[in-house]
Amino acid sequence: MKRWIIGIGLTIPLVVAVSYGALLLFLSCLPSDVVSHSYPTLAAAQTDIPKGWIPPILPSSTYDIQDSHNLDLNTGAGRFHFDPKQFEHFSKQGMQPRSVAQNPDAFDIQLKKEGYQFGVYTEERTTWTFALHPSGDGYYWLKYQR
Repeated sequence: MKRWIIGIGLTIPLVVAVSYGALLLFLSCLPSDVVSHSYPTLAAAQTDIPKGWIPPILPSSTYDIQDSHNLDLNTGAGRFHFDPKQFEHFSKQGMQPRSVAQNPDAFDIQLKKEGYQFGVYTEERTTWTFALHPSGDGYYWLKYQR
């Protein structure tokens, strides 16, 4: 009898672990609503600016835009390059400086160490957080509020 109880005690955690693993495998196979685009220039991205996918305050010299959005979470992120002479363009368009991203992670801290400057721009229900380097390299993250 004691051996049978010990067997049940070992079997239950094993069944739970296998079930949990199967659930994770199933969920990882579900399609996600992540959409990614690449644009060689800002002109090529013009159709996605009104959709709120590309920040409307990027300078005209912006190029090599990499953009990704999670449609389920209403979030997005991107990377781009611009002419360093247009670095001040962002603040002239209404971007407010911020010392670092709102909830800094290791990437934000590394960007800050590398000389990136952070700022926030909000238009209607979309907020973009920027990390901009004076050399003309930039990142953005967006959150759309429903």
